[in-house]
Amino acid sequence: MLCFGLAAVVWAVSCQPTAKSPTDEKVAAADYEVHEWGLVRLGQLSEVATSAAPLPDPVRLDGGSIDLAVPKKPVLYFHRGPEFEDATRIDVELELAHGTLQEVWPTPNAGPQPSHGKSFAWRGLELLSTPCGAEVVPAASSPACASLPAGALCEAAELARYVTPSPTCLRTGGVDTPVLLYNGILKGPQPPLLFAPGPSGVALTNPGSHPVGPLWALSDGRLYAFDLMVPSDSVRLIPGGGEPYAEALPKLRKDVAASLVSVGLTAAEADQFVAAWETDVLGDAPTWRVFGLYAQKTVDEMFPLTLTPPPKEVVRALFFTIEGATK
Repeated sequence: MLCFGLAAVVWAVSCQPTAKSPTDEKVAAADYEVHEWGLVRLGQLSEVATSAAPLPDPVRLDGGSIDLAVPKKPVLYFHRGPEFEDATRIDVELELAHGTLQEVWPTPNAGPQPSHGKSFAWRGLELLSTPCGAEVVPAASSPACASLPAGALCEAAELARYVTPSPTCLRTGGVDTPVLLYNGILKGPQPPLLFAPGPSGVALTNPGSHPVGPLWALSDGRLYAFDLMVPSDSVRLIPGGGEPYAEALPKLRKDVAASLVSVGLTAAEADQFVAAWETDVLGDAPTWRVFGLYAQKTVDEMFPLTLTPPPKEVVRALFFTIEGATK
């Protein structure tokens, strides 16, 4: 075959076989899904959290340093598909791009917390075909909890309060658990919204490169609800608008659960999120100014997650609160 000019170039690019390097071979996806929910509480210190005992005092951005004293880990659920092979073992690698981990569960061999940095890996995770729940949650006196910093609340032990039996029990290092959990402290994350007070009400602007929402804002005891805000979009909290918070609270809880289901979590997982936060963030006396949902791309940038072999689907639904004074 003779090729001339442009034809020769095209032939050279598209006709000749190309040697493949080992990195060109992608690992085939296994038949399972991963679902995640959690919360990032944004103040002068920002914590990655799942749930919390009620805060003893209101948190205010203008009151000096902030110690939220809350649990700090999202939870990861795994779901087997019909073609999932029992022999499959999964490596789960998690990173806090701008922070440090404080607690993980399971710990290696259910022992003390390791010396944490910005990343952690669960190796050889098994997805069992049997369910498990609160019966395998560690006690507050367990090594994983007792090795936390003094005064820290063990979030793994608190799982028993709100996590219902998972249809896919997880096993890693000989430890069974309904979910994987992590928590940590973030340093200097970009705020998902900017505030600009004005005579016609506070304006909220999305300064990021990804959407945020749905979201809810509190001002003068009234709750304002907004749908998705695209980058550079702004909304305004018009005085006297919204609804009284106490009257809007039942609907807020339902809408939060519905928003989680709409992005791909199961109804049971969404209900567990609400149960985890109903005494605090979704309680009678919230300390936040804004409560909203990050885009999954934002979550992936803040908390890179690598799963090997990859799943068929990953749903990561993390909310945020911007803590501060509310009237």
